Amino acid sequence: MIVEYIIDASEPIVMFCHHLYDLCRDRITANFQKFYVYHPTTNPWLSEDHHELLLNNCLDAFVDKARKILISEGFKVDCANDDINVELHCGYASIQFSNNVFKIHQDNNNGATVCTLIIYFDVSCNGGELVFYNSSNDADIMKIINVNNPTRNECKLVMFDGHHWHKPLPFNDGNRNLLVFHFPATAQSPNQHDSNRPQRRWSHQQLHAHQI
Repeated sequence: MIVEYIIDASEPIVMFCHHLYDLCRDRITANFQKFYVYHPTTNPWLSEDHHELLLNNCLDAFVDKARKILISEGFKVDCANDDINVELHCGYASIQFSNNVFKIHQDNNNGATVCTLIIYFDVSCNGGELVFYNSSNDADIMKIINVNNPTRNECKLVMFDGHHWHKPLPFNDGNRNLLVFHFPATAQSPNQHDSNRPQRRWSHQQLHAHQI
């Protein structure tokens, strides 16, 4: 299942993304850098270098919000499993296209099924689309999502089952900043993907979006 939303930039979960970016802004030393966000009582999945870790005491509340959004859409989140991963991806490129460190891949935790939620809180660039594939063949495209902020007051939120093959495309001339949540799943969600399904709007007042 793949679900795409437009979300208001004033939503608390989007403001939290900007807060995390502000915390690590001075530590960004490359055109692409990834930070593993964690709470004092949890451990991130990966931590190759300690400078890539970002401690935040408010994380739990927003993890809970992201989990509820996924569940409201029918994703099979394993609520009894706290092995959750949160990553802040910070990207910037000028005239030259960014080096794309991502190959076509599936999201998983050592082979275990996950659900993914991504908030593209600050994206304004040329390229950088999120592409889904029917297989690991990059010619076998299923769906392309433009993750640029629709307006200055809105951004994109995308949810999908980790078994979907996907990758971001290279980009230039702007920013591509996002926050990723990976939740353990009990099973794959029902296959409700429709490449013609319109993007929808979401707000904290109403989890179930209306059609636009």
